[in-house]
Amino acid sequence: MEESKELTVNGKGNDLSLPSGIDATKYGVDMGEEDIIVPRLSLLQPTSKIEGAGKFYFTLTKELFDTIDMVVFSNQRGRVMFDPDMSKQETICGSSNRSEPSPRFDPPQAPTCVECKFSKRGYSEEVLVSGRTVNKYCSETNALRCMFVDTLFPFIFVGRRTSLQPINEFLSYMQYECVKNKRPLCCFPVRMTSKMVTKPNQKYYVPVLERRGMIEKEEFMVMMNKYATYDVEKTFEEEAKGGNDEDAPF
Repeated sequence: MEESKELTVNGKGNDLSLPSGIDATKYGVDMGEEDIIVPRLSLLQPTSKIEGAGKFYFTLTKELFDTIDMVVFSNQRGRVMFDPDMSKQETICGSSNRSEPSPRFDPPQAPTCVECKFSKRGYSEEVLVSGRTVNKYCSETNALRCMFVDTLFPFIFVGRRTSLQPINEFLSYMQYECVKNKRPLCCFPVRMTSKMVTKPNQKYYVPVLERRGMIEKEEFMVMMNKYATYDVEKTFEEEAKGGNDEDAPF
């Protein structure tokens, strides 16, 4: 088999001539920043629609992972309300900016989050589902904008309900580390695994995030500059079009 050769478009290595009219900086892929959709990584639960509780599911490739080595660029806080009937595993309202509901929900619970009674801390209402009383409430979310360390491929991981506290604790710790070391988040590789939590009549998994030293790489900074301000609502909108919401309501 003939040995593969390096191909470049900048005159170095083995020069690759692209057809006239093709932007060499895009390598033939015509996608503007507004067109890019970052896929999501989900932590599967015992009640998830996909088998593999405790594993991480990558929506783009449909792969399952036990461990994720990643870099976090930034986070985006929001809100979500699940249908009180957990068997549906559906969201009935939510916001990616904690200010106004996503246009995905029509009608929303209120015109703005400030006007919504469910946005008040600790507020809930009892509703009847299949003959039993359950609470209907809205909870905060925290979405991490990340990438895989090995492939540099970006993804979104959303902390909500039982996954929210581990994400918030991690970000609180990393804020201190960033200030102390005068370095952005992308300089601190992270390993994410899962841990099972067992309570009476309930079992679920939460993420465990562990800092793995500090490293400075130019490609990390390049990717951070590209995706640190990505609007996660674009990912949720795309998933809604396909009817996908693989996170169980925990």
